[in-house]
Amino acid sequence: MTEASLGDILESKATSLQALDQQIVTQTVVKKHLESMPPGTRPGDPYTQIRIADQFVEANIENWRYNFDRKKWFHWNGRIWKVDTKRRIRFAVKNFLKEYLVLVPTLTSIGKDTVDLTRFIVSLNTAHGIRDILELSESQMPLLDEDLDTQDYYLNCANGTLDLLTHTFRPH
Repeated sequence: MTEASLGDILESKATSLQALDQQIVTQTVVKKHLESMPPGTRPGDPYTQIRIADQFVEANIENWRYNFDRKKWFHWNGRIWKVDTKRRIRFAVKNFLKEYLVLVPTLTSIGKDTVDLTRFIVSLNTAHGIRDILELSESQMPLLDEDLDTQDYYLNCANGTLDLLTHTFRPH
């Protein structure tokens, strides 16, 4: 082995060690950063605001819709879509989160995961958290003005709908 080739080998090894050191430092920094992130915001975390919003939509799409034209939430009262003038949608989110808290032990193995998920759900029980869930849900629960009155010859009454063309009455 010549001196030049031994020097090349040593230089190559030193470069490899520097690259390995840099990789370890980077991994350590990333790990500390990920550990400092609150549960529900970490990449790959199964519980995120988006996931909770998706589950809220799934549980409430039959009764709640967001109207982008009016920028208002609508509630289905069994007969018609009514504007949510009392902001009851917020109570729907609060109740959903309360029910979710009760389910936490069945969703995780008992231990750190349960504590992390409980903390995350509790952190959503704020005005900011509720607004975020609603904002994430809006696009999945659309109701346009044109969707509200699609039958020109139907007259909605308290006890049913009257078809003005056929003069037939259908209960709700």
